[in-house]
Amino acid sequence: MSYISSVAAGKTASAMCLDTSLAGRGNITTSHIPALDGLRGIAILLVLWFHFRGYLGGEPIQCTLAIIGEFGWIGVDLFFVISGFLITRILLQTKEKPDYFRSFYTRRALRIFPLYYASLAVLFLAPMSFMSHSLPVAHDRLWFWIYLANWNPLFEQIRPGSAAHFWSLSVEEQFYLVWPLLVWALSRKQFERVVMLVICTAPIVRIAMIFRCIDSDWIYKNPFCRMDTLAFGAGIALLLGRISPALIKHAGVLSLLVFCASLAYFRLPTSAGRSMQAYGFSAIALGCAATVASVVSAKTPALIATLNKNWLRAIGERSYGIYIFHMPVVEIAKHFFEPQMIRMASCGLGFVVVISLVLASGAIAFLSFRYFEQPILKLKRFI
Repeated sequence: MSYISSVAAGKTASAMCLDTSLAGRGNITTSHIPALDGLRGIAILLVLWFHFRGYLGGEPIQCTLAIIGEFGWIGVDLFFVISGFLITRILLQTKEKPDYFRSFYTRRALRIFPLYYASLAVLFLAPMSFMSHSLPVAHDRLWFWIYLANWNPLFEQIRPGSAAHFWSLSVEEQFYLVWPLLVWALSRKQFERVVMLVICTAPIVRIAMIFRCIDSDWIYKNPFCRMDTLAFGAGIALLLGRISPALIKHAGVLSLLVFCASLAYFRLPTSAGRSMQAYGFSAIALGCAATVASVVSAKTPALIATLNKNWLRAIGERSYGIYIFHMPVVEIAKHFFEPQMIRMASCGLGFVVVISLVLASGAIAFLSFRYFEQPILKLKRFI
């Protein structure tokens, strides 16, 4: 996931949108876009819904919520599109600066590495034997330390649980490694062609892997299979100023139509469906990209007003910590309270379990952000 520094909450919606003096040239303002924090809040809530949905059931309403939660994996795709947009925007704006690489990588390291490696140290090195069943075996842990968890050729042996969700962080770090080099080395027109090539190539790679009967989990986590999602976000940063105002205004409706059409066509909510992997990922990425375009253009006031809710933005600003902590929280809760959690779920009180897990994950993330991440982020002023 990708994050930029916060600004005062009193900024108006006009400060979040395209600078009209630059829009004709396809540029965007350097200002922070608070509504994107709200969109990140929605993305992390979708992920939590997906991972906690197993405790919902019994009551008709809860069963319906559990079924809807099957689609929550799309929250990761939304994160990828947001990251692609923000990182490309930052890189394009700083390309001509002499400290281009040093500034970018140092800021990314300050935002990403401390919490990531601290969490790995606690999970892998701390004496918590009761969590060992939910962690990768010892010889697989190196892949996590070097951000290659999604590349482990034996990934199917990595146990689902406290660290398995870190695969998406590995995808983003690999993106950060390559993307700045492309932006720096290519002209804007050449870079636009590369972005289009990436968007068109990813589904071809996925289809080829499907025909070779490659494991669906590997296709889902392989960066070459997911690069179109990040590239769609980059495309917004490149082309937003050139998109028809009418199209931007209705981008939210377009995203909803694309999303519903893709789910109706591919029928399966799971990310492991072959049709979904072949074509659906790109359709979902397009829908997420249309949503991001709608937000950053500020052409949909109702959507902007919703995303600018303080509570939703607060969740989005801390979504990185929530993402890291939520699965360890589940494993700890299962160790101490699993019989009670199962009993409550079977009695129709699964929503209480889900809300408790969400609140616990959020509380730890808020404390981490306040007392661990923010003091480190203050070091950015020296860069």
